[in-house]
Amino acid sequence: MMRHLFVLILLSFSFGGVPVSAQEEALYDAPVPDDAAFVRFIGVDAPTTVFGIDVSGDGLSSPAYRVVRATGLDGAEAGASYTVLGGQPDGTTLFQEPARDPARVMLALVNLTNADITLKTADGSIDIIGATGPRQMGFREINPVQVPVAVHAGDAQLGDVIPLSLRRGQNPALVVTVDGVELIQSELISEPLN
Repeated sequence: MMRHLFVLILLSFSFGGVPVSAQEEALYDAPVPDDAAFVRFIGVDAPTTVFGIDVSGDGLSSPAYRVVRATGLDGAEAGASYTVLGGQPDGTTLFQEPARDPARVMLALVNLTNADITLKTADGSIDIIGATGPRQMGFREINPVQVPVAVHAGDAQLGDVIPLSLRRGQNPALVVTVDGVELIQSELISEPLN
């Protein structure tokens, strides 16, 4: 009897592992290619071209970073992150973002207005990201922190105070338009655009 129980247990481990392995693979995205660069689209509502790749539809539908294979693309660097901003008078503008320290948070301020803006602590006493011109981006790498912030145009606060709770490895962006301020948390879609 004990021998039969041992055989059943042994068989369950040997056959049961195959489906579990396949199920585990389905839980994770495919690994990104070694030559991956990362591109996100903010405020882009019409088909555009970046690094010679035509992008439309699903590629523009969220601010998630999309993987592009940098090899053979003019201007794309493996490991670099880029943001394509729409709403420009002459189409779109491509920004290469600063390199990131994985132990810190890269905070971005995206200005889609016609005025200079600044990101400050909620009480206005500390500039977090200095003056950012119209149709430009500002960046600052900071330690993980919980802090309320507000966007200012001169002395005027734009929109409500935004409570930030930042963790290592995040890439949040505050997108400022004439309609207000929106906090976006950019994720990664690992399926390459090219």
